[in-house]
Amino acid sequence: EQQDDPLVVSVRADGAIFVNLGMTGSESEGNRVTPESLGDQAGKIIGARPDVPVYIRADHALEYGTVVGVMTVLQK
Repeated sequence: EQQDDPLVVSVRADGAIFVNLGMTGSESEGNRVTPESLGDQAGKIIGARPDVPVYIRADHALEYGTVVGVMTVLQK
């Protein structure tokens, strides 16, 4: 069952970033991370499960550049 749980990175309108493994509780944002620690946190999960699907959930009011910044960190 865990193999199907995606890595979900959520970005709120205020720029707060959260990492959550799985989508079972959509009301739960997950663990809050800083932009600087996002790469380390996601890297640990992706390192342990290289085939994990990664989803980004972002508030529609965010500037697109903020979302692109998160995507860039995750690509590294």
